Amino acid sequence: MGAGVLPLLALIGLLMVDLAPAEAAEHRSWEELLERVVSGDGDAAHTGEILWVNWVGGESRAHVADVASGGGELLLRGPGSRMVWLTPDGGLLTDGEGGAELDLPPSRPTRLAPDMMADKYDIEVIGRQSLLDRPATLLEVRRRDGGVLRERLWLDDKSGLLLRRESYDGGTLRRLYTYLSLNLETSASQNPAGSRGLSPGLTRLAPRPGAVEGVAADQLATLRQAGFHVPERLPEGYVVDGIFPGAENRQPLQLIYDDGVYTVSLFQQRGSIDWEALPPGGQTVKALGDRALEWPGAVPRRLVWEAGGITYTLVGDAPPNEFLAIAAGLPHDEANHPWRRFRDGLSRLWSLVSSWS
Repeated sequence: MGAGVLPLLALIGLLMVDLAPAEAAEHRSWEELLERVVSGDGDAAHTGEILWVNWVGGESRAHVADVASGGGELLLRGPGSRMVWLTPDGGLLTDGEGGAELDLPPSRPTRLAPDMMADKYDIEVIGRQSLLDRPATLLEVRRRDGGVLRERLWLDDKSGLLLRRESYDGGTLRRLYTYLSLNLETSASQNPAGSRGLSPGLTRLAPRPGAVEGVAADQLATLRQAGFHVPERLPEGYVVDGIFPGAENRQPLQLIYDDGVYTVSLFQQRGSIDWEALPPGGQTVKALGDRALEWPGAVPRRLVWEAGGITYTLVGDAPPNEFLAIAAGLPHDEANHPWRRFRDGLSRLWSLVSSWS
């Protein structure tokens, strides 16, 4: 574990205090608690500071960012003016140092989907704790087949806000997301992700022309006829949740899949990879062939390969074994093809995503 992470985790430990067993949590079911998170009740206008830590191979990477959220919008501003802005109408990912920008599809800040979770997971209300001097309720999420712990979620009792999230793989903590500070005093009439309520240094961006637009589910056949791989389901119980077509030279086709807890995005673009233009540090994934690369420790996880004249990129937060199973279930060439350099849309995507690893 990195030395810089230890003081932060120690601080978090001091901020968490056990309160009471589960029966004291106002007798709310896990469905009621999580519905508050994904509804307007769980999107209370607020500003603050968050920490997320990713563990890979016994080593950790930590990031701290300013956050402003409300009205269905989420704005994160990290080191070097890097920013993620998510809204129901679309969003933006920027690398402030390089000046690069990438349009993002419509999104909700919290992608938990209680109506889907029960198909794959058992969810239990464990008890109550205090985080940041606020009463919170702890939930545990386990896979139905085998009872493997996947998530621990702390939900603010008053606002419904998700205060802390721990993701596990084989019983080992692999990712942590938690608030270090929180201000819920913003007026209900204000959207803190807008120009009136942002903390100093955060500036809202106006919607940009050419933003990615969604495609109705009944248009899947059109994409298939165009030669794209557009399954309705992926291995490990992931169901298509959004499809966004490519934007001329800027954006590859994007398909979003989730299982109620985790989300993966599958990007597709015609042409072959300019391997020299990809970020450094990529390693071959032998299980997927000689021309499949991943970037160990990157957040979110990512894989890139090509098959049948299409370049595929898989990005997401699924557990490692599920992520690999999803990738293995997608098209792969039996042998390498002559390489053609593809246009700059996916290259821009990779240069941007790599800056957040």
